[in-house]
Amino acid sequence: MNDDQQDLDSAIHHARVLTWVCVALFVVLDVVGLTASSQSDPRFVLGAFGGAASFLGIIGAGVWWAYLASQRRARSLDDRLDHELGMEDEHDDRREPPSV
Repeated sequence: MNDDQQDLDSAIHHARVLTWVCVALFVVLDVVGLTASSQSDPRFVLGAFGGAASFLGIIGAGVWWAYLASQRRARSLDDRLDHELGMEDEHDDRREPPSV
């Protein structure tokens, strides 16, 4: 496994962990907000705004995770195509720009 693949796998792991941390934070903050006795209670405000912020974190981390996973799939498809075409060198499938 080369360094690029290890970096990509590490980034996917970080995105996955960040997604689940945001999910857990969202649940905890919503429970805190639900335990508030009224809307003027600071726990309600913490639950409302903290829950909204962590929900945005879930969306952002999930998009990052999906983007990185698609990069991994694209690389594996590219490697498989190179293997089927018999290209061993990674630079053989790259064309030179036309000279003007």
